[in-house]
Amino acid sequence: MAQPSSSHHEERRHRSDRERSSSHHHHRTISSTTLLLVLSLILAVLAVMLSLPSGGSSTDSATGGVMSYLTPKRTQALIARESAVAVREAEVARREAELLAGAPGGVVPSASPVVCPVCPSPTTITEVLPAQTIIKEIVKDDSLAAPGWVGPRAEEILDRELKIAERERDISRREEAVNRREHDAARRENWIMEQLVSLGNADPAAVEDEYIYEPKHARKPKIYQELPPLIPEVSYETQTKTVVQTQTVTVPPPANTRLAAYPTPEAASPSTSTGAPRTTAIEYITEEDDDRQSFPTDDYTNITPAIISKIPLKLHLKPSHPLSTLRGLIESAYPDFTHANSFSPLVTPHKNFDELSFPADHPGRAVTDSYYVNRNMMLRTHTSAHEVEMFSKGESKWLLTADVYRRDEIDASHYPVFHQVEGARIFDANKSGMQEVEDDNARLSSVLSEANILIEDVPHISPTNPVQPEHDPVFSELVAKNLKLSLNHLMLRIFGGVAGASKQNPLRVRWIEAYFPFTSPSFEVEVFYQGKWLEILGSGVVRQATLDTSLVPGKIGWAFGLGLERIAMVLFSIPDIRLFWSTDERFLSQFEQGKINVFKPYSKYPSCFKDVSFWVPEHNPLHENDFCDLVRDTAGDLVEDVKQIDHFIHPKTKKLSLCYRINYRSMDRSLSNEEINHVQEQVVSRLKEQFQVEIR
Repeated sequence: MAQPSSSHHEERRHRSDRERSSSHHHHRTISSTTLLLVLSLILAVLAVMLSLPSGGSSTDSATGGVMSYLTPKRTQALIARESAVAVREAEVARREAELLAGAPGGVVPSASPVVCPVCPSPTTITEVLPAQTIIKEIVKDDSLAAPGWVGPRAEEILDRELKIAERERDISRREEAVNRREHDAARRENWIMEQLVSLGNADPAAVEDEYIYEPKHARKPKIYQELPPLIPEVSYETQTKTVVQTQTVTVPPPANTRLAAYPTPEAASPSTSTGAPRTTAIEYITEEDDDRQSFPTDDYTNITPAIISKIPLKLHLKPSHPLSTLRGLIESAYPDFTHANSFSPLVTPHKNFDELSFPADHPGRAVTDSYYVNRNMMLRTHTSAHEVEMFSKGESKWLLTADVYRRDEIDASHYPVFHQVEGARIFDANKSGMQEVEDDNARLSSVLSEANILIEDVPHISPTNPVQPEHDPVFSELVAKNLKLSLNHLMLRIFGGVAGASKQNPLRVRWIEAYFPFTSPSFEVEVFYQGKWLEILGSGVVRQATLDTSLVPGKIGWAFGLGLERIAMVLFSIPDIRLFWSTDERFLSQFEQGKINVFKPYSKYPSCFKDVSFWVPEHNPLHENDFCDLVRDTAGDLVEDVKQIDHFIHPKTKKLSLCYRINYRSMDRSLSNEEINHVQEQVVSRLKEQFQVEIR
């Protein structure tokens, strides 16, 4: 048989290859189809599951398997908002029910008058749903269950969100109304007690009419005959009128001087000039020579009548006052020191700064930080202003207590007038003086070694806390050690008893390096009290330049200064620095001279805040201390604190806008809304006239 040709063989080989290739491609096509079919089935199952009805109970929803994981977060957040609103509504309903049940002042005017069986005057009552009804309406809402996310659900969720937003706005309005009513209830309760006292102990004509929160021109009929307003004359008005009207203001002198009579306040309008001083002269009358000293005012004058009125009070000399008790406790630790406390607060800037080596650019010199009578006379900012005067008199160891004045912010721990104690001791800068220091160091070390005190010390001299070039390093180190031992003994005297110091729980005192313009080396002292470290005082070795100015060049010594209010607030648990100036017997009667006891707060009256927002003119920048002084001078101690809540610069005009929140709260009585509005109007008026701001 003949063999096929080579070309025929090649044709058969190519046909076989094509068949194998076709078979392989067919198998791959079948695999892809299968995969697509499986994916289609999975998607169909998911579509069926998502289309299932969603109106089941909470139990069904909880056991829904995959469905529980497919619940949108938006629905969960909505449920949480509805629950929170339900709780708020129930709480407001409870407070409203308590007010209607008999709380003083719990009667709110409405359209339907109801005659009260107890009071002869017509009274109105607002109907309020009881708490249980509101709660029932919320709980029985089927929409609390989380439905599935299908077509109609989007509209349902949006509708529920709109409804809950409306409910939130409504409950906010109700909460605000309840807050006003509760505030009014507290005021009326206090008024009732005052009237009971008046009826029993005073002339019936002294009975005052009550004030409640009611719409303007809708006052409640008066029970008593026509009487004077609740507050016939407010102190802040008197102060404002005194400054503006009088051309001469008498500055009350210290304890060893005679007080000049205050001028009678008269109504007047504040000056519209920002640059001109508000008085033309300030007079000072001394008792020794009965001379009348007059200080002309100029562009530096920034002293206000609110500050002037504090000068004669001398709280540190008032018997039984907490500051007087603390002063006596400090003086008892230094029985062999000279005790001075009646220096005039009027000093020159040279005496206040230059004699103590303050730099020329020190911020304390600025009119925004200190009170100036004029360029050449000011109120002292610290008791150190009298160091040179004391040393020049030949005093080698002394304590000086006095009131000091600084422009500052307004809050519970800051006040423009406070009290300091300055202490100092100097030694002869020779061998005998060094021996005196060593002997005193040995005595104090012996006393402290047996006391319940734990001291954390730092080096007396270091590269970062150097000795003065004029001083012998050995002698300066001995003086610094004497300073520390003396003040450790003082800390033990002040805090040891009230802290309950014992061998197991000693009083902890620590020393920290510091910087002061008038001492070197310098230190701060801290005491661990009631679970935290408290900064107590500053101290150091006196600058030789100060001693040379005092005409005692051959001396070396130390000095310290501490604030009485800061320590007294801790020891007596006094929460607000304004209380030190209170004349309320409920405050003053709690203290005895020489005894430290915890202050027991009496009723804390409700507060009310007012905001003022304004554009600051470019040509007349406003410092925060200027604003605080204006508020103090207008409202006095009715202001609890002032905070800046907004600072905005317009992107186009570059104008500066500020917003301050003034929080009004009296320490002795409730304030009516009308009274606060009147004070706020005065603040805004003076702000516009004195600083040319544009109220927003």
